[in-house]
Amino acid sequence: MTPTGIRLRHLSFHGPYRMPVTIDFGPGLNIIYGASNTGKSFVLDTVDFMLGGRGPLRDIPERVGYDRILLAIETIDRREFTLARSTEGGAFTAYDGLFSGSLPEGEGQVLAEQHSERRGDNLSTFLLSQLGLTHRQIRRNKRGDLQSLSFRNIARMVDSWRFRKWSTERRQIVVAWFSSGWRRAAIV
Repeated sequence: MTPTGIRLRHLSFHGPYRMPVTIDFGPGLNIIYGASNTGKSFVLDTVDFMLGGRGPLRDIPERVGYDRILLAIETIDRREFTLARSTEGGAFTAYDGLFSGSLPEGEGQVLAEQHSERRGDNLSTFLLSQLGLTHRQIRRNKRGDLQSLSFRNIARMVDSWRFRKWSTERRQIVVAWFSSGWRRAAIV
């Protein structure tokens, strides 16, 4: 199986009367650090929001005047795309290519914010397709009941400091470290 994954490239804020503000992410581990109340948690909340987390974003003074957010992403096999979303939440728009300093032109692909395994026009299915994980199921409980895999299942695991994935012949195993310890999920 070919390795899959995504890499965040840029997170940018745009507004009609404000200069764009961009945070660039480098390859490998990126550490966001600074003094208290400088926006570290807000950056992490915004990444989560752009990967399907519920909105709207918190109001902080630095966000005033910005109404659009772009998250530029590259896959391991070098496919590039940018997700755009209102700071108030709602649907996403996916554009081919990496954008940060200016808003993309054109219509892009509109993606609903709510996951649906039956429809392909939502953010979760779009991101899962970039990872080769569409139409998969994940174990929901100790009894072994299954549910449709959504990108939010993965996002919750990646919101940790360690993430490992390996494949067996029939399924993928994802293991992540949480503050409470290791958790394992089998993706069928």
